[in-house]
Amino acid sequence: MSSNVEQRLSQEASGREWKTNRTSLRALDVLTSDVPHLLIRTPPSSAIFGRHVPRQDIAKSVNGYDDGVGTNAADLASQVCLFSFQQSRDEQTIILPCQHEGGYDRLKQEIEALIADEQQCMSSSVPPDRWQLSGPWRVMRLRGPLEHHFIGIMQSLTTSFVQSGCSILALSTWDTDYLLLQEGQYERAVEGLKRDGWVVAS
Repeated sequence: MSSNVEQRLSQEASGREWKTNRTSLRALDVLTSDVPHLLIRTPPSSAIFGRHVPRQDIAKSVNGYDDGVGTNAADLASQVCLFSFQQSRDEQTIILPCQHEGGYDRLKQEIEALIADEQQCMSSSVPPDRWQLSGPWRVMRLRGPLEHHFIGIMQSLTTSFVQSGCSILALSTWDTDYLLLQEGQYERAVEGLKRDGWVVAS
């Protein structure tokens, strides 16, 4: 057997081992927080993000978290938030954390006002349903960083959510996985993870 094949088989075997010792692997802790998130859909020509949404505020909300070492629970919770901007040929999708002084409702009202202004300008060329808002969403993330050869992590998480009757949106980065759940399902999802043997930090 070639060394490359042996290495691949060894990685596959070790990639499944996390299932039996996940409680001892801090990287697999599920981190939670109370930060609400807004999911925004716009047409690809929209200028809401970049021109209107303040990037510096997003940076303050999202950047600078560490692996949780040396932080208390409150500090850790404040760090579990997500900003994401994705663009395809047909749409832009923005996930925006609410660190707004006026709270989630105020943030939503401001984004709705921006959308209304933009819809007026584009009313003849873009259908109004190309702008949509959804929320509040709550975010979980695995502490990470995760080994790329780990097998079945997302499947195991989603199986737990299915058994709890919860729907999710998932987003992966190099180091970890983020999971968005509707606020009304969040606590049920957390309890389901605990029953399934996950370490949940809040």
